[in-house]
Amino acid sequence: MDSVQKKGIIFSRDTFFGILIAFYVISNAYFFQKDIFYYSHYFGVAIFGAAVFDQIIHGKVKVYINKVIATYLIFVFYAIISFLWVESEGHYFDLFKKIVFCAIIVFFFFNMLKWYKIKEWFLYGVLLSGLVNILIYFRFFEYSLDEIEIIPNRFNGTMGNANALAILMSLSLFSSILLYNFILKNKSKVLKWIILLNIPISLLIIFETGSRKGIIFGMGSLFIFFIPFFKSKKDMVVATFFAGFLLLSFYYIVQDDEIAEQIGFSTQRFETAQSTIEGSDYEESSEERILFSKEAFNIWMNNPILGIGFNNFRYYFGTYAHK
Repeated sequence: MDSVQKKGIIFSRDTFFGILIAFYVISNAYFFQKDIFYYSHYFGVAIFGAAVFDQIIHGKVKVYINKVIATYLIFVFYAIISFLWVESEGHYFDLFKKIVFCAIIVFFFFNMLKWYKIKEWFLYGVLLSGLVNILIYFRFFEYSLDEIEIIPNRFNGTMGNANALAILMSLSLFSSILLYNFILKNKSKVLKWIILLNIPISLLIIFETGSRKGIIFGMGSLFIFFIPFFKSKKDMVVATFFAGFLLLSFYYIVQDDEIAEQIGFSTQRFETAQSTIEGSDYEESSEERILFSKEAFNIWMNNPILGIGFNNFRYYFGTYAHK
């Protein structure tokens, strides 16, 4: 890989595009609910354009695609041509630009992973996106969202939606695990400890969102963290020590009344969801999900081939199908 060395620092094409990708990921998380959100996508398209130009001038242009990417692109194409039979053109165009951007980004990002060694930088971008929300939560700087409903006991962060934030924080936690266990084996111990610290703090933010799916994903990811420690007795001792550290930290954290109340709120959401499914109680969020699942199935049964058009579930029910 071509590189330029200055004062002992190697600045390669991999590093250059890796840094750009990290900034792109962070900008998406930061501006997710802002009016200038699409500028992040324009920035992404510009990065991919620069990467294509770089490949051309180095004579290494090769396009990669696999079955997963091909399937996704077919889905996007089908969503686009559904304009021919949509019930509401307005709802279709509400998300038209977003799905086109997503198709472009998925295709080119997959190719950039093949062209350059940027996986580590991508994980840094996801991790730092979570860190931005951690700093906002602890009020290191202010962040406001217009026209976003503030729900008690549910922290929205930069995503404007508690569930979306929980998924982002779960990915940030997962990125920490991948970086710590599989990528940063020979890197600075200080950096590894900073990344390690992101795991319990990300879990705290996930609980602050009150998101059931986020809690399941976040807690499930911890299992992956311990997998590499099953190789030897020494590693098992380290794993036991760290598990004990997490439990002890959790014990002291829940002594805080506000955090204890939040954990109680999150636990109650699981209980009420189960009660709603069993029919013994009612919880609005779970009830809506059950209702929309039934309606989505009915729509599919009545329109099994063409469907009702991209984003047209909103036309009938005023929201997306998996609310």
